[in-house]
Amino acid sequence: MKKIRYSQDVDAMPIEISVARARAERHRPVAYAEDEGKMILHSSSEELVLIEILDVKQFRSNLLASEFFISLFSFSASRASSAV
Repeated sequence: MKKIRYSQDVDAMPIEISVARARAERHRPVAYAEDEGKMILHSSSEELVLIEILDVKQFRSNLLASEFFISLFSFSASRASSAV
């Protein structure tokens, strides 16, 4: 990843995968974009160029909550296996 920005006014975070690729894409249109829920994947005809995360604040809090529950589950599982 070469360039990450946050646009507070629209709560979006575009992440350029490669500066060279992204610069080349500025001169040619993106061939297609896929909507993956809260992310849009922008691709040239050959490869992924840009990932755009939408609703970053919600995405971040969901990610933190997921990490918390995974670590809590891992802690509980390790305690259960050590009690045996």
